[in-house]
Amino acid sequence: MVLQNAFMMMRRSGFALLMPLLLLALGCSGTANVSGSVTYDGKAVERGRIRFLPLDEKGELDAKGLIVGADVIKGKYTAVDVPMGKKKVAILALEIAGQTPATNGKAAQTSEPPVPLEAMNELQVDINAARQTADFDLKKPNQPAGERARK
Repeated sequence: MVLQNAFMMMRRSGFALLMPLLLLALGCSGTANVSGSVTYDGKAVERGRIRFLPLDEKGELDAKGLIVGADVIKGKYTAVDVPMGKKKVAILALEIAGQTPATNGKAAQTSEPPVPLEAMNELQVDINAARQTADFDLKKPNQPAGERARK
């Protein structure tokens, strides 16, 4: 009986020693809830979609990684279970506060988004906390696009 108890204690302590190593091996894996705001020239993106695309160690898109997205509603979004690490951010704005297809200078039947794709070039964020805030203030193409991330 004593021998059996000693064996059980050794198994438990071995597991206890291996668990931190396993967590260390997982390292920066894990996921985060990322929330924030999306604006274009200071106006809320009323309707749209935000996506977090994985980047590899060279800063290039990683085709094997998971893409996580969320709806942007009234300028706000919350993306759940975003894998940790560096991400390229892609935003599709469907409607800007105070603008409708008839008032933004385009005909109502065009399918062109209200925010030019050039306004979203080079958007990146480093997901490194379980709960993180990342606000994106998109600018017209002749101005640099920006991202303000708060932890």
